[in-house]
Amino acid sequence: MPALWSSFEYQYSDNFSSVSSVSLLNMFLQRSRLHPIDFTINDLSSSESLADSLSSLTTNENTNRWRHVALADQESSAVNKILRTLIYGSRSLPELVSLSLDSSFDATLSFPLNCPNLRSLTLNWAPLDLEYARLTVTYLDLTYMSPKETLRLILCCPNIQVLVVRQPIEKWDLVAAPTNITNIRCNTAKFTMQFGDIDSGALPKIYDQVIFPELIHLELLELKWRDIEFQNYHVASLCSMLERSRSPLTHLTIHSVPFTSAELLQLLLCVSSVTTLDLEEPDTATYYHQTVYLVLKYLAAPHHCDQHDARMEHNGHDHLTNEGDDDEEELELSDSEEDDIAVPEGHCLLPRLKDLTVVIRPRNALLLKLIRSRWRPSLLEHSQQSQTSDNSRNSSAEPCTCLQKLRIHAAVENASI
Repeated sequence: MPALWSSFEYQYSDNFSSVSSVSLLNMFLQRSRLHPIDFTINDLSSSESLADSLSSLTTNENTNRWRHVALADQESSAVNKILRTLIYGSRSLPELVSLSLDSSFDATLSFPLNCPNLRSLTLNWAPLDLEYARLTVTYLDLTYMSPKETLRLILCCPNIQVLVVRQPIEKWDLVAAPTNITNIRCNTAKFTMQFGDIDSGALPKIYDQVIFPELIHLELLELKWRDIEFQNYHVASLCSMLERSRSPLTHLTIHSVPFTSAELLQLLLCVSSVTTLDLEEPDTATYYHQTVYLVLKYLAAPHHCDQHDARMEHNGHDHLTNEGDDDEEELELSDSEEDDIAVPEGHCLLPRLKDLTVVIRPRNALLLKLIRSRWRPSLLEHSQQSQTSDNSRNSSAEPCTCLQKLRIHAAVENASI
């Protein structure tokens, strides 16, 4: 049969005719019987009839063909009922490659089903007890999970290459703690933490109990649409996790996270191996959203700027002439005394940085200062010479690598400059 009969999306609502939808579903299952099927089901109703309407989809003959499956409900328990039908019927899912569940379970659901080809697992409010190791899973995406639920799923997926944790929350006495709760090893190459409306105590309970010895890319995200107020991002626990992991971290992404100056400095000091940095500030920046500004200020290599500025002044030039305003607002007013923290003397933050991407409102002078300090080979030579003399005072300092790639995008217009 043609590939047309291989996938469908089903939006179920109170006004939808269950008779006609069941008829269409049965026709689809009949015409697609010779190959795997992909489908998305979203229950928008408040009734409990959807699971019964899908009984033909959950027969053993058809579950053997499930490949890419996404199940969601908003007010009903349709997803839970569908899964229980599979579990109680001892179904097998031999072709299942990706599974996405979006449903608010009352309790953790045991999921003993055999899924020998499962690669991607996405769970939103739907904690599963996988019961045994799922060695084929390489992508794990968890939203609104407690630390215990998160850690238990990590333990059951030892070969994940991408781990995404979104808005972790606290839940009490719903899940037994994993037996080995300290320094759980996660071999993922990329770890994404999306903060959002997090519970203040959830983050350290994850950071303090897991290590990422193979981590290459750390991604820290905040929801763009949020009216962000101050919250504790537990950077100290994050840095402790990174130090225990001793991972070969080379990529760091920070999008819309309003770190304080102290938090940001602590983070940058513990990721000195980073070679690629991706920064983005919110579309509507406020004094609480100065992370990108602070990063750019901190990344200007020591000695380079002083030498360049002194040379320009000696030649009688104003090095910012005709280069535009530094910003559309008085940025320096956003730095309170609490945030005015200096980089340790002789240290070049992210000394191995080669690739920088920024999404930012116009900050011409600050960007030019960074470029001049990191870009030109002649300035690198000056820095290395200065650094050599400083090594007598600080032997741990590392000279800066020249910046090789720079991409700048405007935050408001979201267009390249």
